[in-house]
This record gives sequence, C-alpha cells and structure tokens, in this order.
Amino acid sequence: MTDSIFTRINDRYSGMTKGQQQLSAYITDCIDKAAFMNAAELGANVGVSESTVVRFASFLGYSGYKDFAAAMAHEVKSHLIPQGPKEAPYISADIKDTLTDTLKQDIENLENTKNAIDHGAFLNAIDLLLNAKRVFVVGVRSSAPLADYLAMYLRQALPDVRVLSKGSIQHFFYEVLDLDEDDVVVGISFPGYSLSVLRLLEYARTRNTPVITLTDSVHSPMNMYSTCNLTAACERNAFASSPVAAMSVVSALMMGVLSKCSDKVRERNRQMEELLNEFDFSGADRMDPLKDSAL
Repeated sequence: MTDSIFTRINDRYSGMTKGQQQLSAYITDCIDKAAFMNAAELGANVGVSESTVVRFASFLGYSGYKDFAAAMAHEVKSHLIPQGPKEAPYISADIKDTLTDTLKQDIENLENTKNAIDHGAFLNAIDLLLNAKRVFVVGVRSSAPLADYLAMYLRQALPDVRVLSKGSIQHFFYEVLDLDEDDVVVGISFPGYSLSVLRLLEYARTRNTPVITLTDSVHSPMNMYSTCNLTAACERNAFASSPVAAMSVVSALMMGVLSKCSDKVRERNRQMEELLNEFDFSGADRMDPLKDSAL
C-alpha cells in the first residue's frame, strides 16, 4: 500500500457512482469506525448494498474487501487518530532550553514545507483568488487564526471576502448555501481534521466551486475535495502542533494576491485613510443625552 486511500478516492472521485460517493464521504468522515466493519456493516451504515461496498474496494484498486479494510486500518493508525503527547525531536527536559528547542523545530517545519509544497498549486491558488466573485475562508479551532489573518489581508484587494471560523455547521452552510462556480472556498485544517470543514468542502465540490486547501500533507482527507492543495509541516511538540509553517504559507498566499493588484491595494488604503480622517473621533465612545439635546 504505497498510496493513501484518500489519494485513491480523490483520483477516482469524478468516475464514481452516487453510492460510491456516499461511501467516500462516510470513509472520509468516519474512517476510524469504517476500518473495523465488515462489508455488510459498512454498507448498512452508508445505506448501500454489501455488493456495492465490495465493488467499491475493487474500483479503488484493492484486491478485495480484506485488502481495502487493511488500508483503512493503516490510514487510521498513520494519519487520522491523534497520538497524544509524544516526545518531539527538539523538546528538552530543561525548561531553559524551551525557546531554542521550539525555534529549531519550527525551522525544520519551514524547511520541510519549502521542499514539499506544490509551487504549481500555489500559483493556481493565487489565480483562483484573483478571479473569484466571492472568497470564503474556512478554519476552526487552532486553524481559526490562520483563516482570520488570510481574510483580513485579502480584503485589501478582493471585492468580497468572508471568513467562517466560529459557529455551528448549520451556520456555515447557511453562509454558503448559494455557492457557485464563480466563488472560491479556502479550507484550512490540520490533524485532527475538522469534520465541519470537510463537509463544507464536500458541499462546495457538489456546487462546482473551486476549493483551495491548506493542510499537513497530500494524504490529508482535505485533499479529497481540493482543486489545489497547499501543504505545511506541523510537527508536534509535546503539547501542540506548530502553526508557524502554515502561517508562512498563508502569508505567501496573501502577498501573492496583493502584489498582483498593488495599485488597487494602495488606492483602497488611501480611501481608508481618508475615511478615518473624516469620521474618526477621540474621547469616550458614547453619547451624552443632555449635551447632545442642546445641539
């Protein structure tokens, strides 16, 4: 098993039947459960027949359902199940070395990201953003700051940028209900992957909306729904994954877009400065009814 089950699903998704797409969605969302089901149980949970499950395994290139189940179990062990605190390459037992050790780990993540990232996908992502009618940036939990940061700067250049970083899945779907092929969705998620973000990206693909993903590797389930996939190394320390390389990719993406329309950005900043000069005020941010009534 040299390639990921998610890579196989992604590569073959366009040729799948409706039942196979349902199986793909369930496996992406619940592979930790699916890996321990037999073909009949998996079919019952998805709402398809046992024979559909067996044919799906063959469709993905596995020799049979047993081989397919082994691939799911391998994926669970390798990628999807958080391993909890572990010893990291640069975590010292001595608290005074924490700064140096953390910086070393982040430098390694940056180097790995530089060597692994798909430059073609990066350029494609910039073009998609520049030509989008609306951009929806989606990231929750630890990815929320990345989503907020990207959206804040994209608004300097693009006409309509919206960020979805807080709220329920119902709130997210309400915001993107009328997605179409002229929009772009940017999904950001790292292990353990957000089910809300994955389902939103799945919906975007059903609407023929281009999807840009930022995640940890080409084996991420995020890649199953992406038009172009950007990766950033996030090697854990003993307590949390590192956001440094992901922030660098976000910064590069933002700078790529802004540099393509620098004149527009400068003009918008000039207009913003004029607005602040005209409408800005100093003092307490409240009205005094007695003083204001005399005006």
